Amino acid sequence: MTEKLKPKELTDLTGLTDEEVKKAIENERLQKRLEELEEQLKVSDEAAEKKPIEGKAKELIENTDEWEKRLEKRLKRKERGFGVVEVIIAISIITTSFLGLLELTRYSLRVQERSQKQTEALSLAIETAEAIRSIRNESWNNLTSLSYGTKYYPVISAGKWTTSLTNPGPINGVYERWVTVEKVYRDGNDDISLAGTEDDQTRKITAEVEWLVQNKTQNVVLTTYLTNWYE
Repeated sequence: MTEKLKPKELTDLTGLTDEEVKKAIENERLQKRLEELEEQLKVSDEAAEKKPIEGKAKELIENTDEWEKRLEKRLKRKERGFGVVEVIIAISIITTSFLGLLELTRYSLRVQERSQKQTEALSLAIETAEAIRSIRNESWNNLTSLSYGTKYYPVISAGKWTTSLTNPGPINGVYERWVTVEKVYRDGNDDISLAGTEDDQTRKITAEVEWLVQNKTQNVVLTTYLTNWYE
């Protein structure tokens, strides 16, 4: 290996022969060349070391981009999935609300219908009681001739109210009505009671109206007392 010469040794050439000077200069040139080669080798080694790292970094970046793309696609699919689920839930809520509202509407209509029928039945019961009162006003004997506990149907004959044992059929195709007559008893205070002395000048009148709602019998009962006010 060529021996390195210090700069001061190159400048101190006194006492050297031409041949030695020539060798010294040649050694200096070789030394500079070796340093250049070492520097080039060093740069080449760094580049060689850097190249695999850059390759790995590039590969890592490419892999990262690929994973990001996959993740983005997966998230989009999930978002679409969530959208479908949300739509299904919304449809279920709307359907349930609609069915609830529909059932509430049906219930309201049923209640309204029952209330209407109840009102009509009450009116018929009042009319029945008034019909019997009209019959009593014509003659007390019209009541005393009626059997106790028997159903009598109020009908209009010759322009006035009378009673019949024959059912004339449902009124308006819905209601049936009748009236029954019962004895009346009074206690020691002359008050109406379940037992005591019979009052043959008073009759208990029960007017009843009956109809069907969903195959269930509904009825209105109205009770009044009529007396022989001619006595």
